[in-house]
Amino acid sequence: LLKILSSSLVFSLLYGCGSETAVDKSTTPTTPTTPTTPTPTTPLASTITGTAADGYLRGAKVCLDVNENGVCEDAEPQDTTIVGGVYVITVAPGIDIDKPLLVEVSAQTVDEDDGELVGKPYVMKAPAGKHQFVSPITTLVQQEIENNPALSAADAETKVKTALSMVDDTEVSLFDDFVAKKKIDANKEKYTDLHKTARVIAALIAEQTEALEKALIEAEGASTGNEKESFALIMDSINKHLARITAQISVDGKDSAKDFDVKTLKEELDIQLDTKDISAQIAQKKAAAKREKIT
Repeated sequence: LLKILSSSLVFSLLYGCGSETAVDKSTTPTTPTTPTTPTPTTPLASTITGTAADGYLRGAKVCLDVNENGVCEDAEPQDTTIVGGVYVITVAPGIDIDKPLLVEVSAQTVDEDDGELVGKPYVMKAPAGKHQFVSPITTLVQQEIENNPALSAADAETKVKTALSMVDDTEVSLFDDFVAKKKIDANKEKYTDLHKTARVIAALIAEQTEALEKALIEAEGASTGNEKESFALIMDSINKHLARITAQISVDGKDSAKDFDVKTLKEELDIQLDTKDISAQIAQKKAAAKREKIT
């Protein structure tokens, strides 16, 4: 009997130890998993691709006018147009792309309408968000926005269309490439007239830019520093005569914008920039722009 009790005691002790060991194993804590840190994404550059035209312009500087001062500065994203007036501008991350586009046409820029050098420099613009095509026509629209910053691009376009007697031409956009559209679009006659109008306006901008710079040099000894206000005076001068320009073009009779005699029409229109008291005019433009910002 003693032997049986001893054996039972030993068995009980061994079984108890085995059970204790099993419980210990089941309660052993597991090592927590370290969360994975997400890899930060690198901001991507933006690209602006488009075309500059009076006729297609080759060798013109195109820039995103980041500080909106009317001048292409070295630090601003830019490109030089190639065949067909094409530009591709890379905009670095962090730069606001919602800015106007500016085209500086030099005397050495080639106008593909006739393959000749432009001869006199001038500037063109396009509104923010309308970067695909820059022309003297989009320049009219952008100037409306600069004169009244509360205007949307669509509202400014309507104002210019009204001045061009095109307000009922709802299928024609002033932001379209009229050089291409006049060949294939159902409204090709309207686009041909737009091309002719653009050629006249480009010639007037170039001529009046030259006159204004001469007047500023005579008045102040320099022609730089107020480019935006100076350009506004030029565009306001041309805008007053848009109805006359379009009326003359409508009776021109030539089908081709390339054969259109810009020089003769410009002489007949005789649109001159008022350069009297030019410094005072610029000061007034600057004061008006400040008032618009406040309101």
